[in-house]
Amino acid sequence: MRVELSQTAKNSLEEIIFFLKTKWTQKELDHFRNDIKKFKKTIEEKIIVHRSLENFPDIKYMLIGKKQVKIFYEKRGFCVGQIVLAL
Repeated sequence: MRVELSQTAKNSLEEIIFFLKTKWTQKELDHFRNDIKKFKKTIEEKIIVHRSLENFPDIKYMLIGKKQVKIFYEKRGFCVGQIVLAL
């Protein structure tokens, strides 16, 4: 499955990383980046099924970055349509 980042997700990721740089150590930031790579791999390789939002079953989510950031995505056909990050 192909993973595409929406412009919203790219902007959100940049904002979150900018914020985290003021709060977290480099080690924590590296861990966060690795979590994002692992998240992408779990979707591409269909390793695990992520939880869905109760009212929106097509929108899935996973906690990353020491479970402090929620990453949401919507599956559209054979690719992920949009990814949004939230602190």
